[in-house]
This record gives sequence, structure tokens and C-alpha cells, in this order.
Amino acid sequence: MDNKNIFEFQIGSFYEGFDRVFLKNQTLYHETPSHPDEETNPVLIVEEVKLTDEQFNLFWDNLDKLKVWDWKKDYTNPGIMDGTEWQLKINQPGKKHLKTEGQNAYPKNFNTFLKLINAHIKEELYK
Repeated sequence: MDNKNIFEFQIGSFYEGFDRVFLKNQTLYHETPSHPDEETNPVLIVEEVKLTDEQFNLFWDNLDKLKVWDWKKDYTNPGIMDGTEWQLKINQPGKKHLKTEGQNAYPKNFNTFLKLINAHIKEELYK
């Protein structure tokens, strides 16, 4: 990995596709798949949100407050087939890194995490 902060979150399902939110050069990008019935199924960038220095620092501070660093590596509910899958990758060089994922199971504060992301984008991810 390079020396830049990395934040990448994906959520969705096999049938509906996956929304992806990632941070690059202090800009938050939200990508969403086109309709799953389309043969080419291209990914569309729905929006780009340039974060101010204050918003950028607050975003990282809020991740710390949520204690995402303490999330387990895997959250899986084996009793449900298909459903919702998600993945979160974070890297702060010289500080912390995280890779966690789940299938139909989530950390206790997952909805608060979604609210943090949704506060920065127009088209909300799973409410």
C-alpha cells in the first residue's frame, strides 16, 4: 500500500450489485452499479464529494469514535443464503489498518457507521 489514507466500503448483493464508497485525495466517491439486468452491467459514479480539511479530519475522528478498529475480521450469518454482503478496508499508514467483511451479519454499531457515510453522500446506502 502507498503512504496515503485508504478508505473503501462496499455493500450490496449478488442480484442488485454493490455500491462502493471510497476516499481518494480527500474526495469521497460513491459508485453504484447500473440495473443488474443490463448485459454489460457498468459501474456508474453517482457523485464526488470534495471534503474540506475539517470534514476530512472529522470523518477520520468519527471512525475512531465508532471503534471500527475493534471490529472482527468476519461477520457471517450462515443461516441465510444470498442477502446482503459488505466489506470495509481502511489503512492509515503508520497508524492503523483494517479489513473486515460480512454476509447478513454486522457489528453492533454498523447502522451508526452507515449514517456517517450517508451524512456525506446524497443517495443513501442501505438505511
